[in-house]
Amino acid sequence: MLREIGSNFWLSPEDMGNSSKDRPEYPSAWQGAVDSVWLSTCRSAIKLVLSQCGVESRVALVPAYTCETVIAPFVECGYQLVYYEVNQELMTTGKEIIRLLEKSGASLFLFHHYFGFKTISDIGSVIEYAKTHDIVTVEDCTQSMYSDFDKSSSDYEVGSIRKWCGVPDGAYLVSRRNPIHGKPTSYDCELEESMKEAELAKYHYMVNWEGEKEHFLDLYRKAKQTLDHQTKAYAISPLSLSLQMNLDKDHLKRQRRANFSHLLSRSSWSRSIYPIFRDLPEGVVPLYFPIWVANRLSLQSHLAALATYCPIIWPKPSVCPHFGISTESLYDHMLCIPIDQRYGLEEMEYIVQNINDYEC
Repeated sequence: MLREIGSNFWLSPEDMGNSSKDRPEYPSAWQGAVDSVWLSTCRSAIKLVLSQCGVESRVALVPAYTCETVIAPFVECGYQLVYYEVNQELMTTGKEIIRLLEKSGASLFLFHHYFGFKTISDIGSVIEYAKTHDIVTVEDCTQSMYSDFDKSSSDYEVGSIRKWCGVPDGAYLVSRRNPIHGKPTSYDCELEESMKEAELAKYHYMVNWEGEKEHFLDLYRKAKQTLDHQTKAYAISPLSLSLQMNLDKDHLKRQRRANFSHLLSRSSWSRSIYPIFRDLPEGVVPLYFPIWVANRLSLQSHLAALATYCPIIWPKPSVCPHFGISTESLYDHMLCIPIDQRYGLEEMEYIVQNINDYEC
């Protein structure tokens, strides 16, 4: 079994030595795309959309349960935000979204499906409504990037590839509405170098048992500071392009599904700890295994002491108001178990046993 489970991805010297001069394919099918661009971050992709989508009123309908980096570009661009909520299973309906679009007068609608699952089953009706009412639509495909269900025909599609593998940076923007203006041409070489140094250090710690943990953690902190201090949009780095081209997508899909299925089959889920999704539909490629936990910080600490690091996806953005019971419960109680392609059934069984021990 690996030395620890979760947290930042690592890269091997072999990963960095593999290179491709081909144009990298995008992770999802882009029917009707007018233009596209690779970027350093998804935050930059959203901001680029907002800079040129041509809306008159700055009112946007966005998910109530989402990441601060999704909200931040709207705040920076002076948008008034209206939120659509989800239930305990992260589901919402197109009918509810259309009701909110009518009520709010929003000129832009951003949405995403959660953790690789199709969580807005009738999104097509929303897209059609938006087209007939001149509302700009943006699908954030970060979490559903490798799932096989059809993406929407939204005006714009954005996504971050950093959540799926050990690239130093990487995101994309696709436009089905108009050519993309203001595409960045330079990449953040400081970010690429600092992430590469951190990911190599973690590789040697994890695989060769070399170095100290605090060393690579400090390198990741410095890399994140570089990322947080970006004041303009950058193109994706050359190393990230190469890694995306050489990514074994079939292994990624297969291993994530196998790991998720193993955790799902655990027989002792209880009322205080249970999975958000109770089955794994064909074609879904999960990002994490999200669970609802009555005492989240206690379980998180218990697993961390056993070298299993389960993130909180997400802390509630500071600009968000108080939401309904289901959305607030997700912010307060959801914990995510890593199931990515670095791990196999041995690591999953280790997690199962440690959760069993916690509940005893």
